[in-house]
Amino acid sequence: MTEIVVAFVKLFAARSQRRWGRQGDRQLTVALRKSTWLADTQGGAPVPEPDRWDPLSKASVYAYSFAGPTAGNEEFASHSNAVIGPRCYRIVNHLDVVPHAWASSDMQEIRGLYGPSDGDRAMLKSLIDEVIKTIGPLNYHHDVGNNVTQLSRVLKPETLFVLQLVHQHLDGYLEQMGLGNEMNTATFFAPVVGRP
Repeated sequence: MTEIVVAFVKLFAARSQRRWGRQGDRQLTVALRKSTWLADTQGGAPVPEPDRWDPLSKASVYAYSFAGPTAGNEEFASHSNAVIGPRCYRIVNHLDVVPHAWASSDMQEIRGLYGPSDGDRAMLKSLIDEVIKTIGPLNYHHDVGNNVTQLSRVLKPETLFVLQLVHQHLDGYLEQMGLGNEMNTATFFAPVVGRP
């Protein structure tokens, strides 16, 4: 698989001096890891010959993530910051649950995002405590990069937690980008599940 990716990158490296890693949500880890790998395999020695895609280091590697969780542990975040640094951009809605995953300190904040009801609060505490107990030892961290935070409005307090979660993960971003009248969760998924 590595050979295919290197061949693909080499094919297009001559056409552009800029390499982009761009993904949203579940693909964040792929985008940031791919961008970090591209930065790691750029240049000459000590990069093994088959992995070299830009031997003269002419390209600039960028990473863009949208609504994504943490991409790895503290070691990965430090390494990514070292090789991509200021060319890494995270676009997040601070009311979206997904960017709060999987770093333990960020996950603690989920409980208070929407002012959940007592029942939701108890369920969330139990769920989050269990997830943190399971993944805490993995020491997940966000890369630092250049964070661009897009704030979103909060729905009515009576809104169920799960509906607020869905709204903030997609519609919250679309509204802040001025696209709320053009598209929403229903229109975004219409090609998959049929017209609304």
